[in-house]
Amino acid sequence: MIIFSVLLLLLVVAILFFFVAFDVTFRFTLEKNSYKTNLKITWLGISRNIKPSSNKKNEQQEDEIKTERSVKHNPTIVNDLSSYSSIFFEIKNPIFRFVSDTLKAIHFRSFSLDMRYGFDDPAYTGILCGFLHAALGIVKRSCPQCNYQIVPCFNNEILEIDASGSFRIRLYRFIPGILRFMSRKVVIRNLWISLRNKY
Repeated sequence: MIIFSVLLLLLVVAILFFFVAFDVTFRFTLEKNSYKTNLKITWLGISRNIKPSSNKKNEQQEDEIKTERSVKHNPTIVNDLSSYSSIFFEIKNPIFRFVSDTLKAIHFRSFSLDMRYGFDDPAYTGILCGFLHAALGIVKRSCPQCNYQIVPCFNNEILEIDASGSFRIRLYRFIPGILRFMSRKVVIRNLWISLRNKY
């Protein structure tokens, strides 16, 4: 009887977890040497504020610079990035569909984004620009208060982000998109190839 009660309680909690809405309010700012994050999650009247540390120590920055330098001269990592980029272009259509399904499953109440970015390769900068505008177009159709400004920089490497907003999610709404993405043959094939080459 006790086991049955415990299982019933776990089933009720699982149903609530997947079907009861989560309300999320966030603010994220990323500058050259620091970032700030403010996240508030509300579920069943219970709220939790998450404020991770926003300061980076100089020693960590120096370690990151050294790591970036080693990455640029490491042929193994370069080959890995090249193989991942080829996989991305093979499954780009399922990825775009998955992103679209995910954004449609989120009910945005407000969203604001101010972003300046640039990569060492201008081609990647242009590709990301098109992808961001397509994704934000989906958000704008369902969000009454959606404002964004994206400034691609093709001449230098930069990343500055100021984003804020609020949205509501129900986890069960993500399941069809995940199943649709994982059931595509091209995704399964490339995932298997990636895992086989790595392990």
